[in-house]
Amino acid sequence: MNIPERCYVAIVGGGPAGSALAALLARAGRRPVLLERDRFPRQKLCGEFLSMEAQALLKRIGCLEAVLALRPAVITGARFFSPSGRRVEIELGAEALGLGRVALDETLFRHAEQSGALAFEGASVTRMDEDADGVLLEIERSLPDGSHTKHLLRADRVVAAYGRRSGLDRPLDRVFLRRRSPFVGYKRRHALLPGAATVAAELRGKVEIHLFDGGYCGVNIVDGGAVNVCVLAEERVFAAAASSPRRDAISKLARLSPSLRDRIEALRPDGEPLAVAQLTFTAKEPSA
Repeated sequence: MNIPERCYVAIVGGGPAGSALAALLARAGRRPVLLERDRFPRQKLCGEFLSMEAQALLKRIGCLEAVLALRPAVITGARFFSPSGRRVEIELGAEALGLGRVALDETLFRHAEQSGALAFEGASVTRMDEDADGVLLEIERSLPDGSHTKHLLRADRVVAAYGRRSGLDRPLDRVFLRRRSPFVGYKRRHALLPGAATVAAELRGKVEIHLFDGGYCGVNIVDGGAVNVCVLAEERVFAAAASSPRRDAISKLARLSPSLRDRIEALRPDGEPLAVAQLTFTAKEPSA
């Protein structure tokens, strides 16, 4: 399938936001063009915890059954640990889900496609120019055979669903690019060690938040029985742990929290870590 020359709505970014919007528009009778620069399956840094509210949104776009078919871990409670080791437990009141982004993102993208969106993987938008006739997008597409093609797509409207920051933001001279953030995100999948039955039982049905000075770490079981460990902390915390965010920083950070140390000692890394710096929690300001 070729990228068309014109469309009503082009959505740049095929993650959860872009794919969900594409599915909604397609189900409403529009036929959006969904452009994702990566090819699936692909990893993303995430706590891999879907709240009860997220499930309502999945139901709205018609994808909840497909997500449940991935057999996510069911989470019914939360456990919080202070830096001193004190704990507080709460019941969530409904079932949340532990599900990896590898499975979730591809499922949502395929659902948008099945709903009627024109969905393209390996499609990087390299430039956007607005004029009286809409927005002209320059697209470089990488194909499964390793070849590359270039396309021009004119859209009446464009939705930027490509995440926290992109090279596409620079020509717009967006202010947030000039603001520094002290936060780093780090994630790694783990497997339970043989003999860690006690820890496995404590993690079953729970999401844990381990607090320490300068950040926190979330731990929960996800699909397939893996354990996702995800950290949000200030850069200084990683520096103090004498570890680059792109190395195995979890064991170093665990020294800041007795409860987290106990968990990490029962786990072994299973997959490559992901790290992202300059995480921000404010909305992007509108471009001019």
